[in-house]
Amino acid sequence: MADESNGRVKGLGNILGRVGAIGWVIVMWHMIGLGLAAITTPIFLFELLNAVAICVAVAVTISYTPVFWQAVTAKRLAWDSGNLLACGIWIGWLSIILNRIFTYTWQYLGRPAWILDTDIRSYYLSLLILAGLFHLTGPEAINNSIPPGHWVKIGLLLGAATAGSLTIFWIS
Repeated sequence: MADESNGRVKGLGNILGRVGAIGWVIVMWHMIGLGLAAITTPIFLFELLNAVAICVAVAVTISYTPVFWQAVTAKRLAWDSGNLLACGIWIGWLSIILNRIFTYTWQYLGRPAWILDTDIRSYYLSLLILAGLFHLTGPEAINNSIPPGHWVKIGLLLGAATAGSLTIFWIS
């Protein structure tokens, strides 16, 4: 059925017709994941994905190291969006590496309860928070549009609302 106001066709066909190559890669990733979940055990799939995650994290961190190093060693204060986004990417993936190393160490040691009550876990979570803040303070870093500044504002608003809700939940 055609929408008379703008000439667009409504419905699922219109949505599917707009999905580009990257969108289809994401759809296929989900389909492969569902297929693997159907033919493997949950623990095998989790361990496989843990291994793949640390490999990807190492690759991303190494790939972004020159840009990260350039941003943090600049002689002048370089608070441009590109530097902030690069720092966010590098620090975020480093936190994933630390999380995976911690998890593998915990499993190797026999999953002792005492290791869960250490500040190491808080450290890599703090790195993830710092990475997110760098992402949020670097809007429109790519082609002056990615991520869109207005969506960063919406994200900050919803993040603040979530923080308020968690605070109410925490004190009650």
